[in-house]
Amino acid sequence: MDWIETIVNGLLVGGLYGLFGLGAAFTFGIAKIVNVAHGEFIVLAGFIGVLLVAIIPIHPLLLLPLVLGIVFCIGYLFQALLLNRVVGKDPLPPMLMTFGVSIILKNLMVQIFGATPRSINVGGLRFAGMDVFGLRLGVLPIIIFGIATSLFVALHFNATETGKNEVAGPETYCITPVGAASSNAQGEGGNSGATTANRYENKSLLLAYQMEKSLVRNLGAEDRGVRRARFAVLRDAAMPAILIEGGYMTNPTEGKKIYDAVYRKQMAAAIVRGIVAYQKLTAPPVSPPPKPAPAGTSKAAGAKKTK
Repeated sequence: MDWIETIVNGLLVGGLYGLFGLGAAFTFGIAKIVNVAHGEFIVLAGFIGVLLVAIIPIHPLLLLPLVLGIVFCIGYLFQALLLNRVVGKDPLPPMLMTFGVSIILKNLMVQIFGATPRSINVGGLRFAGMDVFGLRLGVLPIIIFGIATSLFVALHFNATETGKNEVAGPETYCITPVGAASSNAQGEGGNSGATTANRYENKSLLLAYQMEKSLVRNLGAEDRGVRRARFAVLRDAAMPAILIEGGYMTNPTEGKKIYDAVYRKQMAAAIVRGIVAYQKLTAPPVSPPPKPAPAGTSKAAGAKKTK
């Protein structure tokens, strides 16, 4: 059982790397910026936490809001003073900029903090464990995994800067056909080549249609329709794939519903109904089992052969 516990705890700690990747996904997926210095900023936040723990004698978890505020200010200044000067249609200048910042930050942190690994003492939480189905799992990895999962789920809700009171309702995305422009093109023309997902684009469209219909019908929400996109989660899928945007958190009415656990359960049930409807349309027909022979048939045939 020890090796199973090691594997499960390792998978839970993997949620931490999921959180790291979440920020990179935001900057690349939304702002179309490849931030090579993403990891260095994460390490910088850790060192800021180490410094604050040494200065302010309170529990490290209570310092998290302060660390977040400081790192937010650093990121804002980095964006306003440096990154905005090179952001454009060409992704290469921001990549080169962040690559240079990555090297500078890395060497500065080595000079200031040294190369010795540091850690923050969070008390008994660091080594606390709990029994789950006979396995001893760390409490801290479970917390990290829970936070990572919650944030990834939150990505499936939308937001808008304009028309906050008017824009509402779920949107279901599937892969854009070859040669066509996506619904929200953002400069992407219709000359984009085939992707892995285009082999399944007809089934993906059918799945998206059934899903959007189920969400609108079961939630009583506004129908914003099926949309096309070449998001990474869609274009690299070797199977029918869709992306569900469950609603707009910026809409006052819909935002309250999204925070309601009952409404989220209704949404989950609607998603299941959409998948079931798709399966009913695409599953191969099941042949009925052969009818059993009437009683005595085999014996009668055997008697004729004997004669």
